[in-house]
Amino acid sequence: MKQIKTLFFDYDGTIHRTLDIYKSAFEQAKNWLITENVLSDSDVDQLDLSHFLGMAPKAMWDLFLPNQTNEIKEKASAIVSNEMKRLIESNQAVWYEHADATLSYLKNKGYKLILISNCKSYYMRAHDQSFKMADRYFDLLLASEDFGFISKDQIIEQVADYFKEPAAIIGDRKMDIDAGQACGFLTIGCLYGYGSKAELDHADLKIHDISELQSIF
Repeated sequence: MKQIKTLFFDYDGTIHRTLDIYKSAFEQAKNWLITENVLSDSDVDQLDLSHFLGMAPKAMWDLFLPNQTNEIKEKASAIVSNEMKRLIESNQAVWYEHADATLSYLKNKGYKLILISNCKSYYMRAHDQSFKMADRYFDLLLASEDFGFISKDQIIEQVADYFKEPAAIIGDRKMDIDAGQACGFLTIGCLYGYGSKAELDHADLKIHDISELQSIF
């Protein structure tokens, strides 16, 4: 642990309580899809939105609407994006309790902090403006859209000159742990996020609250 220099953080489900704003944004897209006769109410009655969080947008809509045209998927995605942007800019996005204090603690201890998210560029910019993430905590903000939505381990390879190893990655989904293992990082699974316990089974360490990082590092 003492040798680790860099900490990569996932965002949604790790720092940001995404469902607080995603539910209402998705609701708007759902209503439009129903008016367009793409969906019925029964199609989404039991839908678990947390399953989509952490996925790249195209992968999410391909999974949710596998038989629809790209035009339909892109319109639905745009509806979600526009509402999410509005909610973030109106300060309705919320971080997990202890996230701010934990990031401050790690920053003050001298760790290089890097945020890496499977998100659109506008989303990262909006959150940065709202929470001053680059000014207060992070040395680098990585939105996957800026890299053509390639996998997180591929993004990490492209920014290798910006950080020092050894490193750790902290996230709530299997893709975070897989990316960390592909890069030879220590992996920390966030059981309080949106991933299932099973998909984090292969993480080196698991935490139930982000504040536990203060005792690890």
